[in-house]
Amino acid sequence: MELEKIKQELLNINLDYLDKINIPDYEFGLEIEFAGAVFTSVMQKLDEVLKYNSKDITELRQIEKDKEEYKKWRLVNDGSVQSNAWHRAKKGGEINSPIMKDRKKYWKELKKVCEMLRKREYINISDNCSVHIHTNREIYDELEEFKNLVKLWIIYEDIIYRFGYGEKDIYRPSLLNYAKPLSSSFTTPTDELLIELENVETKQQLLRLLSYERKYGLNLTNITKEPIRKDDIIKPTIEIRIYNGTLNENIIQNDVRFNMNLLNYAKKENFDKEFIDYKIKNFKRNFINDSIFENPEIVDEFSKLIFKDELDRLKFLKQYYKVYNEFDIEKSIHLWYYH
Repeated sequence: MELEKIKQELLNINLDYLDKINIPDYEFGLEIEFAGAVFTSVMQKLDEVLKYNSKDITELRQIEKDKEEYKKWRLVNDGSVQSNAWHRAKKGGEINSPIMKDRKKYWKELKKVCEMLRKREYINISDNCSVHIHTNREIYDELEEFKNLVKLWIIYEDIIYRFGYGEKDIYRPSLLNYAKPLSSSFTTPTDELLIELENVETKQQLLRLLSYERKYGLNLTNITKEPIRKDDIIKPTIEIRIYNGTLNENIIQNDVRFNMNLLNYAKKENFDKEFIDYKIKNFKRNFINDSIFENPEIVDEFSKLIFKDELDRLKFLKQYYKVYNEFDIEKSIHLWYYH
């Protein structure tokens, strides 16, 4: 089917906000960055809409420190998006979710948080704002599954990034500093990389092959239980950092839908190793924007690999191609991206 016909059909599908999105039953967490709004005002309103006090939990630096607080939404400082107003009040910050699952309770809370943020005076999503999604590293039982994820990510990285732009058709300028393409870390040809990956025998070796860098779009630095560097703080998660900032809960829910299906495909029972190894042997690196509309058949191939549900797949294509109607983006405000 011609691409324009596909896009026309996608217009008739809405990114409905659902009570349950039928994703694998893994734990995950969200980090939602915002700019402009006064930090203390957001803190007060967060307490009001979720009916608890977060005043004393603004900076949790270790997941082992007071695990009970990870059952709550909390506001934390984030220097990449914060600024000081003329009266010295901090503006901007990051809201972290509790450890979530695909449950009505958590989706209801996310909607409340996004609605609260959209109502704040002077709020915006600046060039530096993003949404990060953490997933429990325990979803993978074996090292091989982490290797599967790396292969999948490298092959389809430009497609993954394009989807992650959310409402926009460009990446945020800070993305190449805070969520670099993983393939940019490799100096060896991909056929040699495949051999190197096959020879990796420990998680530590895998991290060294990936240059052990947190600020990649796919952050695997936490997959070991012991830090490689002395002062590192280990959070037990796989983190995906590609998503452009947004306060639209429909887009965030669609990001989670994609995120969890992507990670689930890399599990050994779902993964087509022969096909993916063939793809990586014949892979040529692209800058993350180069092949976006040149090979729609590759987008189709990728989406059929990771999505078992056809409607979920179409919602992925809708966000990938940026085919939005008013229903989809009516909650999207103040997106300040320049390129």
